[in-house]
Amino acid sequence: MRKGEYTNFLKDAEQCLKTHYNLFYTIIPKVLDEWDRIKTGFGTRQYPHCHKIEGKQRELVLEVYKELYNYELGEEVSLYQLSFTGANRLIVIYGAAKETIKPIFIDHHHQIYPSIKHNQKDLSSYNYCIVCSHK
Repeated sequence: MRKGEYTNFLKDAEQCLKTHYNLFYTIIPKVLDEWDRIKTGFGTRQYPHCHKIEGKQRELVLEVYKELYNYELGEEVSLYQLSFTGANRLIVIYGAAKETIKPIFIDHHHQIYPSIKHNQKDLSSYNYCIVCSHK
């Protein structure tokens, strides 16, 4: 999907495979192994890519969520980004009361919090979507 400058389309099936490999073999295992340290160290030097999403980035996440799920999240929802290496960022809802995380989408191209290192590609021609390709 595209929402303004944001897209979660990928270049092709190979890029999709690499992204999902990183998610299942790097991000999720590390979150599971280090969750107690991550949740107390959001945004620290040890976990700089694991932090709360606020401000205009939060508004973008809410817009993307509404586009993907046709549902609006409330203001009380805590949104976080989880990542360790590379451009892929897992966007989650964090429930502090029950210490739960609910993945809502992947920021494949590091667009929620852009950086020069990860945002130099022209994404306008990207049109691969794993969900769309299997309908």
